[in-house]
Amino acid sequence: MDFYESEIERFPELVGTTHSNFVMADYDLSRDAVFVAFFFHPQFLELVAGRGGASTLRSRVEQEWPEDENAAGDWLRSRARFAAPPIRVQRPLAAKWLRRDWR
Repeated sequence: MDFYESEIERFPELVGTTHSNFVMADYDLSRDAVFVAFFFHPQFLELVAGRGGASTLRSRVEQEWPEDENAAGDWLRSRARFAAPPIRVQRPLAAKWLRRDWR
């Protein structure tokens, strides 16, 4: 979120748009990696988690991530070997859980 906050300072037109943060445990590229993606929508936080081939998933995320952040969760789930259904948390509760809000 800190990186996104610095981007907001440089590009204020991003305020109120959906943005994401992708985290993956890919210590061994020959094995499956576990990932979670946080999608910060204006009204809620969406969490997408799953696993997939580490090198394939890393390459796709770096090269094919959709321009439309609102479509990225479904895109990510379709490319994972396994993905749990997304979890949506309403913004006030998510901000309390994260101990910060987002713009």
